[in-house]
Amino acid sequence: MRNFSNANASLVCFQANPEAKLRIFCCPYVGGGIQVFRDWHKKLASKDIEIYALQLPGRGMRLKEPAFEHMSAVVPEVVEAISPLIMDKPYIFFGHSMGSLVSFETIRALREEGKPEPKMLIASGRRAPEIIDPDPPVHVLPREKFIQELKRLNGTPKEILENEDFLDLILPTLQADFAVCETYQFEEAPPFRFPIHALGGLSDPKAPQKEMEPWGKHTLGDFELTMLEGDHFFLHGNSERFFEAMNGILEEVLRQL
Repeated sequence: MRNFSNANASLVCFQANPEAKLRIFCCPYVGGGIQVFRDWHKKLASKDIEIYALQLPGRGMRLKEPAFEHMSAVVPEVVEAISPLIMDKPYIFFGHSMGSLVSFETIRALREEGKPEPKMLIASGRRAPEIIDPDPPVHVLPREKFIQELKRLNGTPKEILENEDFLDLILPTLQADFAVCETYQFEEAPPFRFPIHALGGLSDPKAPQKEMEPWGKHTLGDFELTMLEGDHFFLHGNSERFFEAMNGILEEVLRQL
């Protein structure tokens, strides 16, 4: 395992691949950390890919650091973390839910700095960035109501929700992550030139197909939307089909390098 870190952000590569032709930077969902991507190098078929997982404060090895509450704090840290790794090889971004927004805004920031842009953005489980969440914010809810919302979303393991001591550790991070998403304000900017591939869950109430389709407005390149069986966390609940889709997407990116 290779660690790339500075005082503010971390990237972890579980399986170094110096001969890789393509790097993929993976940004997790609310409350997620690098463990989400721990086995991806075993499940993605191509041997030409090197996978880096983003480790933000408030989780994993950075558990004691306060989690960011606003996108304006997240993006500079991600830009700083990945910048040394985008100069020598082509790369793409993958993000799920909050990770899709983080990826989107990070790419915009990289473009503003004149740095190399990715070959593709894979936006998973997140409505297009300009679409406002119709539901009331949950990051301001009191503890018990916030936990009820976590149960409804079905993304936090039952064992965690029933462990009061562990909940005390992770609830501040979960609430901060929700705040990042719920205080996010979209600003108009020119579309990207590279392709965007969106992945959605057919039973996901937070990112229905009609709200995934507008991702296509954010690129002058190709756009494709793949809807998979499953809810908001279809990447876990329907993992076989998810990785089948991912392998197809990555095969196409590699073919065009």
